[in-house]
Amino acid sequence: MISKLFKILIIMLLIIPSAYGQEAPIYEWQTTPLSPSERRWSEVSTSIDARKSAALRLHPVYHAMVNAERDSVKVDLDSTFLPKRFYGKQNIVLTSLGSGKTKGDFIPYEGKSNEDWRLYGHGTHDFGKHGTLYGTVQYARGKHKEISWSAMRYPELYWPYMLTDSTGGDSNFEYYAIEGGYGVKIDKVYFGAIAQFDGELAHRMTDPRLKNNTTFLQLGFDAGYRTPKGQCLMVEAKYLRNKEHESDSYWRPGEQQRFFALYGFGLYDNKKSTVAMGRLRMYYINGFRSHLSYASPTDKKINTTLNMGLKIDKMNVEESDYISSYGRRTTTFTPQIDIRWKINERNVLSLFSDNMIEKRLGYERVYEKYITNVATSTYDYRQIAENQYYTLSVSQGLTALRYAVSFGKYNTLGVQCGMGYCYRSEKNSFYDFSVINKNISVIPRIDYRLSSPKHELSIGVNWTHQMVKQHDYEVDIKTSSIQHLDFQTCFAPYAYYASEYDMLSADLTYVYHLRKVGLGMRLRYMNISGNRLEDVAYTKEIGFNSICAMNSPQPDRHDEHWLNGSLFVLF
Repeated sequence: MISKLFKILIIMLLIIPSAYGQEAPIYEWQTTPLSPSERRWSEVSTSIDARKSAALRLHPVYHAMVNAERDSVKVDLDSTFLPKRFYGKQNIVLTSLGSGKTKGDFIPYEGKSNEDWRLYGHGTHDFGKHGTLYGTVQYARGKHKEISWSAMRYPELYWPYMLTDSTGGDSNFEYYAIEGGYGVKIDKVYFGAIAQFDGELAHRMTDPRLKNNTTFLQLGFDAGYRTPKGQCLMVEAKYLRNKEHESDSYWRPGEQQRFFALYGFGLYDNKKSTVAMGRLRMYYINGFRSHLSYASPTDKKINTTLNMGLKIDKMNVEESDYISSYGRRTTTFTPQIDIRWKINERNVLSLFSDNMIEKRLGYERVYEKYITNVATSTYDYRQIAENQYYTLSVSQGLTALRYAVSFGKYNTLGVQCGMGYCYRSEKNSFYDFSVINKNISVIPRIDYRLSSPKHELSIGVNWTHQMVKQHDYEVDIKTSSIQHLDFQTCFAPYAYYASEYDMLSADLTYVYHLRKVGLGMRLRYMNISGNRLEDVAYTKEIGFNSICAMNSPQPDRHDEHWLNGSLFVLF
């Protein structure tokens, strides 16, 4: 009996931590957020272990490395008496339902409320020495309500070169995703490959009728190596491809509202912003991403996990009639580090930092029209200039210190103190326009986990207090011959970020483990309550009256609520 208990203890110590430290449970693996509310919850409330696991699981070889470690333990020890859950379930089927609503200030292109339903599945199969195959499938549908000043899905990707209209409305969407990866050990090196495709179909039922077809494609290769001392190194290279085809048309003649081809700061293209029965625009993004991960052995008192990502992409915008009128180039750097000190078997101190640094350059291209055949009046366009006036810089991140203590057989309590930051700067060098928002946040967190042979319970609660450290709005469109959109498309996002608020977010999960499966439920909640700063007001005349939802020119409340519930099966 004592021998069996000793074996159980050894297996739990070897399998559960793995070579990379504590791994987040499969139900905490991050999936693509379906709404701005879900994204905001993830940025603040995701646990350290889930953030680290999400970064490591970008590597196809990671799955093969973890399974190879588990297989070696199974071979070395007679563990048939051990409940299967201690090996770590790697398959899940999950369904979730979410709903969010904003009152007061909101970012116009995000809308004022959202609701969505998701069906998600992930599976892994270990072929032993022949490698590991894994895959993910996902289907979702939902609605983003009261979207204004955007005719597009995923506007952050294409900002500031967007299409919009003055009507606004609700956007209905269906989302599809499939991912597959394979990793295998050849000699002493692991090799892997991954392919992922995401697609979305979205439409709006109010005039003008909008349709958005959006696709994301990722193809990558990976390599990993584990040293005899237990150090792990993984490196990945990936090709990225995104396309969005946006079309709009009217069903009721005589009710046309104006289209706007935006290029930042409330400015729009006079030639291309016309009243018409319909139009089509195509966005194409090609990019490259590399990702490097390093993990030190976990049998030492101090161990480190390092993740570093670099993404470079280029966008072109094409109209339905002739030219590639706009473009942008974006560079994104995502460093992450986790340092853990095992004070003893029951006490662990962690220092964690997760960051995103991005710089975007926008290009407006100038063309001239020329006749190629006088007899047939055939013409074409020749690019004569490319102006780089627009610059967007974004930096955000979280640095946290966490202390975890284990007590009893199955209980762990964690206390965490974090500091978040968000910096956003837009500039136009031609007009000397500038918009800057700089905020910092204090983010304390407490979490508790119970993990017994039959029951698994985890609770995490975050409280966030955001403070504004800098807010500058230097935009003055002096051209009076055209109506301007600086209030709708420039001031509104600026006012949204220039607010101080308190945010409460919580995560509750319970799993009941049967012999071969686990039945679980999860609730996630977020409540934001605050106000725009008193000195952030729009005092000029609003340049274009419209029927879509708009922010208040004067300081307003900043409230948001979001709730998501999930049911899942682990096996």
